[in-house]
Amino acid sequence: MSATPSSGNGPATMPRVQVVIVNYGTPDLTLDAAHSVAIGAQQTSTHIWVVDNGSPDDSVARLTTGLPAATVIDTGHNGGFAVGNNVALRHLALTRDLAADATRYYVLLLNSDVVLHPGTIDACVAFADAHPAVGVV
Repeated sequence: MSATPSSGNGPATMPRVQVVIVNYGTPDLTLDAAHSVAIGAQQTSTHIWVVDNGSPDDSVARLTTGLPAATVIDTGHNGGFAVGNNVALRHLALTRDLAADATRYYVLLLNSDVVLHPGTIDACVAFADAHPAVGVV
């Protein structure tokens, strides 16, 4: 599997929420979902990881251009939704030392056809911070 991120290792400061979006031939939906992250996270820092599952169109070029701050990974093949998410999670684990400090970090697996409402991510982070025994929100 040759999965190469197009924008390096992401931002220098670790955002609280890593957002993973898997794309397969739906760049318009994926762009809408990614752009809605800023609406959903008005008070929470985020970084977007887009995994393209070997789209047969110009998805990678459009996503790289349309999301310059995101990390776009082209797997070169369609391994499915779960594999696409795992590709991003592996890259995240390899590029970030999540145990380096006491801050709680979160991962949001966001379907490409979802558009977030204002404050959605903020509310999820607040709930998870207030309920540390909860593993999934």
